[in-house]
Amino acid sequence: GRTFRESHDVKSGILVNADGDVVPLKSARRVESSTGKLVEYVPQEVAPPEDLVLTIVVDEEGEEREIGDVSIKANATFKELRNIIATEVQTDFPDFVFLVNHIALLKYEEGERFAKISAPRITIRGR
Repeated sequence: GRTFRESHDVKSGILVNADGDVVPLKSARRVESSTGKLVEYVPQEVAPPEDLVLTIVVDEEGEEREIGDVSIKANATFKELRNIIATEVQTDFPDFVFLVNHIALLKYEEGERFAKISAPRITIRGR
């Protein structure tokens, strides 16, 4: 089986697998129920994802402080965002966790979740 990231665009029929590759929803042959004929999928051109600008916010015991902005691709994961923050944003701590709905993401979740779910503000907390 295939492992997919957590979101996809149903209208365009596009999924993004765990490796970041675009996979069409109808990538396998199917059978038309009315005629019984095999139908092949015809690939369509996919526009590249647009960039997003995210504001990085530090949670300090309930108080929030903005520390900078970063630009990412729309399909970037939290793991990719972590690398961008480490190189482009000055933080007061060596390691941090992402907060989604005030709950810390686990390390393995960072590679599976799109950062855009928390747009336009990404909240982090030092360890």
